[in-house]
Amino acid sequence: MIGLAVLAETDLIGVMPRHLANAYRSRFALATAELPLPAALWDICLVVPKSALMDAGIAWLFNAVFASLQRVAGAEAPASAPQG
Repeated sequence: MIGLAVLAETDLIGVMPRHLANAYRSRFALATAELPLPAALWDICLVVPKSALMDAGIAWLFNAVFASLQRVAGAEAPASAPQG
């Protein structure tokens, strides 16, 4: 929900499941529209501040999600290593 609050207070745009957008668009005064292309074309980008990686729990979660994305990507396209 914090992402929706950020969208409501900025000029950013976001992509999320239709049911989530529809459920909260009134509460956050957001406009919604269908994607102009198939959602399967979107990449997943995991972002975290470098300083947060000093926390062992956040570092573990970041690495666990990254490893899961690598497994899901399989032969399709290898996930790139964390950068920064």
